[in-house]
Amino acid sequence: MTKNEFMRKLAADPHWAPGWDAIEAEFARLYPGAAPQHFATAVEARVALGGDQYLDGYSFYPSPKGYLHIVTFGLSELYGEKRAFGGQWSGKGCELTMKVHEKAAGDALWACDLLSAIAKWVHGGHRRLTPYQILAGADLGISKATDTPVAAVLLIPDTEAETLQTVYGTVQFLQVLALTKHQADRLLTGAGVREVYEKEMKPLVGDGCFDWQNGAGETE
Repeated sequence: MTKNEFMRKLAADPHWAPGWDAIEAEFARLYPGAAPQHFATAVEARVALGGDQYLDGYSFYPSPKGYLHIVTFGLSELYGEKRAFGGQWSGKGCELTMKVHEKAAGDALWACDLLSAIAKWVHGGHRRLTPYQILAGADLGISKATDTPVAAVLLIPDTEAETLQTVYGTVQFLQVLALTKHQADRLLTGAGVREVYEKEMKPLVGDGCFDWQNGAGETE
């Protein structure tokens, strides 16, 4: 799409949200005919308006494999923004995804809290997320007092959703995996996070559902 085409479309529809549409199109490709459940944050509560919500919303897609596939909206450029046209990266260049075992979205709202905490970490330090990055659980509100061995999270390229090239630039889908302390230490002390993950963890991860008890699979 050229800049002139973009401007004409935006003028014709001021509510056009090309970034949002691109995300939904990719998940419609993955789950044709599925009716996702969407949870939007209150507009007035969003950071852009002085609030404390770092994402605009979350969609939960039911997978035929039996899990819910969650995607965020808000780390990339979503709405009609002429100044963002033609960039290298759309917003922060990514959206987050998670796969959870719960069957009903209402039972998995804890995932929204975790994804929101990651988004807050990004915005708080003006950081950019990258594949094979490890985030400490303490930075995301995962307390040592919590009844879980999970001590960190790992971001990997989503096992199904493909990277987008939007009118605003690239959007990667980064899937959030749980890590036990042992797994995090192994990734950080090995030859490299990606290399150790690909060799030792990926064969055990499967679809990568977030697992509070076993993390990303046993690596011992």
